[in-house]
Amino acid sequence: MAKVNLPLMSASASGKIAKSLVYFNWKGLDVVRSYVIPSNPRTTSQLTQRGYFSDAVDMFHDTSFTDLDRSAFNLAATASKIVMSGFNWFMQQVVDALRAANTFHPLYQCSMSNITKNSATVTIKCGVDKTAKLYWGTSKNFLPNVVSGTFSNYTWTFSLSSLPSDSYIYFYVKNTANGESGISGVYYFKTLAS
Repeated sequence: MAKVNLPLMSASASGKIAKSLVYFNWKGLDVVRSYVIPSNPRTTSQLTQRGYFSDAVDMFHDTSFTDLDRSAFNLAATASKIVMSGFNWFMQQVVDALRAANTFHPLYQCSMSNITKNSATVTIKCGVDKTAKLYWGTSKNFLPNVVSGTFSNYTWTFSLSSLPSDSYIYFYVKNTANGESGISGVYYFKTLAS
């Protein structure tokens, strides 16, 4: 049923009239178009793509992400060239991995400790023991330094050294094993002053 403010066609309307016209507001304009039943293709490739999205959503909800992890996704999203939320950024990482026929393993529950003026320890959980590396830098957009870690009890531990003092350090962790994918959001902490 169409909702009308003032007489029809003079101010604004929204909704549909029978199955012929649809009135709606688009970018501040009141517009009308013919009613169209959206198509729902069920091709093999379309169903495969929908399966990727379903798997990504399930993974997001089934993983024990902390508020810090979600904030890291948001920061990673702002560092990308596309405007998106942290959730959408995570979805893109999973779907891209699945489309490349890789297995995606989320990295989650990151913590930073032993922060000094030149060093810090980072731990992050991962459900499997794959090759992971930590990439860090002093900008969320440029992380040129690479650190290898150790894996024990589903947790990666990275020891960072030679950090600049009194600086924000940005980092992310990425699974680098062949045929495997997994990437954290972008985290940060500040080293102590000299």
